[in-house]
Amino acid sequence: MKQIPQANGRVKLAIYESFREGARTRQRTVRSLGYLDELVLEHADPIAWGKAVAREMTRAKQSAERPVTIDIHPMQRLDKRTPSVKNIGSAVAFAYYSALGIGTTLKRAARTSSTAYSLDAVCRLLVLERLVDPGSKLSAWNHRERYFFRSPFSDDDVYRALDGLALA
Repeated sequence: MKQIPQANGRVKLAIYESFREGARTRQRTVRSLGYLDELVLEHADPIAWGKAVAREMTRAKQSAERPVTIDIHPMQRLDKRTPSVKNIGSAVAFAYYSALGIGTTLKRAARTSSTAYSLDAVCRLLVLERLVDPGSKLSAWNHRERYFFRSPFSDDDVYRALDGLALA
């Protein structure tokens, strides 16, 4: 929480968050709490109240970002034909796909095109399916329900996207 003196002589209370942008550390306002002279009327100690609000917001953000543990019994068998089965192992490959910036590059390249499908979504499906279960482009499209991301395009769009991928 910061106390920010204003040009008119009043002091504003705001909650800030630090973040890294490249090699630089920056700050952004998460929530403005109001002016100190107005908050004194509502709260006995507005500084302590503001710090308590900031702590609660930090706690809520940390609990939302906490990793989730999934328990799977080693003897349990999964039916690969069931459409509700999701491929958790593809998350590692998807992390590398994202870290390489492939999606950003394809989105930038597709800005000028007026296609109904996302070139990034098609490429993501084809790459992950090639790593997880190599097969044809049609089989990749047929297995699109295995992944946690949406694939809102037709099988014809997969083939149409190949021209766009060749140009990107």
